[in-house]
Amino acid sequence: MNQRTWGDRRHPAILLFAADLPVGLSGDDVCRRLAAATRFVIRLDDETDGTADDDPNSTTAALAALDRWEVRRAHLVGGASAARMAHHHADRVESVSVPAGTHPGELPVPTIPLDGPDPVLALIRLTSGGWDPQGDRLAARAIAAGDTTGWFEELYAGGVRGEVDMPWDRTFPHPLLAEWAEREGVRGAGRRAVVTGCGLGADAEFLTGLGFQALGFDVAESAIKVARDRHRGSGTEYAVGDLLDPPTDWIHAFDLVVDVITVQALPEPPRHTAIVNVGRLVAPGGTLLVIAYRSDGSTYVVPPWPLTRAEIDAYGTDGLVPVRIEELTIDGGDLTARWRAEFHRPH
Repeated sequence: MNQRTWGDRRHPAILLFAADLPVGLSGDDVCRRLAAATRFVIRLDDETDGTADDDPNSTTAALAALDRWEVRRAHLVGGASAARMAHHHADRVESVSVPAGTHPGELPVPTIPLDGPDPVLALIRLTSGGWDPQGDRLAARAIAAGDTTGWFEELYAGGVRGEVDMPWDRTFPHPLLAEWAEREGVRGAGRRAVVTGCGLGADAEFLTGLGFQALGFDVAESAIKVARDRHRGSGTEYAVGDLLDPPTDWIHAFDLVVDVITVQALPEPPRHTAIVNVGRLVAPGGTLLVIAYRSDGSTYVVPPWPLTRAEIDAYGTDGLVPVRIEELTIDGGDLTARWRAEFHRPH
C-alpha cells in the first residue's frame, strides 16, 4: 500500500483507509483541512482494494505506517479495514470513525458514525481532545512561526465552527474579581472600566452591572463577535484590540482596568511589553486589578506561563503604586496558585 502524510506528527494522528472511504472523506483537500486543524494525517492508498473482511494487508500496512512515524495510537477512519485493526490491535487505536451507513459491529474502542452535513467537521471535533489541548497545539505552532497572538483567533474561530467547544466559555465573573469587588464595595457610578483580553465578555458584563461604562477588548475577532451577539443591548462596548499596540486614546483613559489571566498566554518576549501596556491604560486616580497564575518555579512549554513576583511588580512600571499583592490558593485544577494584585495611579 502507498501512503501519504500531512501535518505534524506530534499532533493527534488520524489514519485514513482510503479504499474504504469516499473522496469526500479522504481526498487531498480533506487531508490538508485536517492538518490545518492540527492533526497528523496518514492516508493509506490501496489501489488493489484490500478491504475484504479476511484480508490482513491493510492492517499490516497500517501498523507499519504507525511504526514508521512513531505513532503509538491513532484515530482510524474507514470501514472493514478500520474495524479489523480495532479488533486485533485495540492498543494502537484511539477510536474508529466510519462513513454514514457503515455498520462495523461492536468494537472494543469508541466508534462514531461520520454523518451530518460536514463529516470532516465531525472528525475534527472527535479528535480534538477538547478546546484546551487544541489551544496548546495552536499556540505551539503559532509561536514557533513567530506569531505570538494569532492562535487566539484560530481557537475561537474553531469554537464558532464547532470544531471544539467555545474556549473560556463562562457566564459568570471570575470568582477572584467578584470577591474583590464585594470586599471593596466597588461601584462604577458611570466611570470608565476596561477588561483586557475579555474573551466572551463575562467580566466586562459584571463591571457594567456594577455601574461602569465598560469596554471589553480582545485580539480575537471571533471572540468579540460572539461577545457582541451574546450581550446585545447590555450597554457594554466590545472592540478588537491588541494589548501589544493599544490605541493612543486608551492610554491613561480608564478608572478601572481588569486584567484576568491574560498576559501569561504570551511568551517572553513580548509578555513584558503587554504587562507594561496594561498599566498604561489606568487613568489618574484609577485602579488596576490583576488576577494571574502564580509561578511555583516549574517550567511550562505552552501557555499559560505563571507569573513571577517580578512580573507582577512590572505592572507598576508606568507610575502605578501597589496597594495590595495577595498570594492565593484556589481549589481544583493543575494551577492552583494565584496572584491578586491591586495598583493605584495617583492623581
